[in-house]
Amino acid sequence: MFCPTLDAVQCGFRYTSMNFHDHLLFFIFGYGSVGMFKDCIGTMVLTNESSTHGDLILTSKYCLDSGAEVTRMLLLRTMQNVKVLPSYMSADYLNSYGLGVQKIIFPAERQSWKRLNLPYNFALLRLSAMLPVSTMVTPVCLPAAHIQIPRNSPCYLPKTTYNVHQGFSDPFRFTRMPRFWCTAMSKEIIITPGINFCAVLHVSSLHEYNALFAQIHTSLFEGAPLLCLHQDKFYQVGIFDWLKIFKDNYTRPIALFSRVAAITPLIEQAIVNNISSEHNSFLSWIEF
Repeated sequence: MFCPTLDAVQCGFRYTSMNFHDHLLFFIFGYGSVGMFKDCIGTMVLTNESSTHGDLILTSKYCLDSGAEVTRMLLLRTMQNVKVLPSYMSADYLNSYGLGVQKIIFPAERQSWKRLNLPYNFALLRLSAMLPVSTMVTPVCLPAAHIQIPRNSPCYLPKTTYNVHQGFSDPFRFTRMPRFWCTAMSKEIIITPGINFCAVLHVSSLHEYNALFAQIHTSLFEGAPLLCLHQDKFYQVGIFDWLKIFKDNYTRPIALFSRVAAITPLIEQAIVNNISSEHNSFLSWIEF
């Protein structure tokens, strides 16, 4: 069912006929008392473009624990039944083609993690099997220190609902903004340079604002990547943290994102199973 591997598929591959496509995205499904549910979104990450297979999914730490500090045993129980599926595939194929999680890597206790001055809201899921890279299952590009993505680059946040049988529709578009602009809009917005950043929802009319506002309340944001188009590739610059919605109907919502560039070196180390001692003591692992 998975698409055949191609000799060379660039990270962040962009279809020429559209700005955004779900070939870059994964759904993470859970099981509870109500049965199967769509829990969060993830992306595949690789270290280089010569790789033909991948098994590491980047998502939100809050995807795993709903923002609460949980015990390793509780997390172990809740993650044992998790399935990961490329988003181009219907949820009907989950039992046949959904992949389990073999290992989870995530930041340990928040206060100790702060010493590294790195984002806290991320997790890496190592799948139970390797996935072939193709035009339908493509890794995102990771931002690196030497890559400067202009702030005015078009950026997109996946738009989907919690409905297990619904895929992605046209994404939300966001514009990254300076720290001072966002913090001036609300005292609730706190930005720590190097750790997180803000972006404002792109809205062209009041009619569009009302339509987007209605969609926001039914959208699944957990683990969602902010994907910015740069030199015809999609780079994952952020992981969704939270959205500030204002009471009036003219101030556009502002989203905060964890900064992926800050953890790119750690992600690259995790891909090859060689995390440095600098990060090692501040991380937790759970293997299944």
